[in-house]
Amino acid sequence: MYQIMSPSAFDDALKERLSLFIKKVAPDVTVSSYEEWGGTEITGPTLMVQWEDAHPGGIQNDGRYQHSQMLTAHCIVPRAHPNAQLLAMDMAYEVERLLFHRRLWIDGQTLLIDPEVVGIPDIQLNGDTSFLIGLAGVAARGVQWQQPLSFGPSLIEPSDLLKWSYSVQEVGDA
Repeated sequence: MYQIMSPSAFDDALKERLSLFIKKVAPDVTVSSYEEWGGTEITGPTLMVQWEDAHPGGIQNDGRYQHSQMLTAHCIVPRAHPNAQLLAMDMAYEVERLLFHRRLWIDGQTLLIDPEVVGIPDIQLNGDTSFLIGLAGVAARGVQWQQPLSFGPSLIEPSDLLKWSYSVQEVGDA
């Protein structure tokens, strides 16, 4: 299970999981941060994660403050690559599919993140982002989503009644 307590921990885990799965669509893909694009030469399929605006969220049940973070995964392919536009679309659709119902964070039957920390993503769009990248000679498709994130430890201890109901449920399930 990933211990996600900060934006940087989520970013590391997100790029690791995206890299693992996106290679099924683009085996030679490079996964990096959008902030690195000026210093990165795009020579093959590339996925860049961009952190955009964060919007205030509500207080969670356990007292944590939530941010609704806007993220974009830019899927970039040099136009010299065969079927560049279609490969960029293939990558973007795979990212979107992985975000749907948290498939990115599931290993077998195990959810690898704390659902109190990392909420269910809300996909906003899947579209052409080549104009945002500002690089000539590439096809780019971006998947943008709102990601609820509630960092830090729980601020509320479970009540004795809640603890009791969990223990009764566990005994009943045995």
